[in-house]
Amino acid sequence: MSQTFLPPEWFKQLCDPYAVLGISVSADDRQIFKRYHTLAKLLHPDRYAKSCNPDQELATAIFSHLINPAYEQLKNRHKRLIAIAMLRSDARVLKQQALCGQSAIGKEIIEMSAPQAELFYEEAIASYAEAQYKSLHQFYQITQQIRALLKE
Repeated sequence: MSQTFLPPEWFKQLCDPYAVLGISVSADDRQIFKRYHTLAKLLHPDRYAKSCNPDQELATAIFSHLINPAYEQLKNRHKRLIAIAMLRSDARVLKQQALCGQSAIGKEIIEMSAPQAELFYEEAIASYAEAQYKSLHQFYQITQQIRALLKE
């Protein structure tokens, strides 16, 4: 089997383990494991073993080079705290840079009460996560949308 090439920018842009797994930053150990297990069933190489699916190599590459490392990072509490700290830092920088040109979603979230914003965030993550790996050729764009939402 030839190695599927994942573009280098994917590794830079998809370094957020929460976005890669399609979960909320408030996810607990059980939720992280459940999402990983769901993705493992969906993308694991054994799933494609008996078929000649052209997406087999891409699924294997995504699973082994993006999903597994993201899960390994989040299942370690210390590494999870570091990931959250980095997201918060990125969000602060983005807010300072884009106070005037904030996204429509960002403006909408700012106008919400804290409980409304939390509900919006959780529902948006769940919606994106449902579609995230249905089409392997679309997962990058959807993961980028999740990443942007995590930084709002």
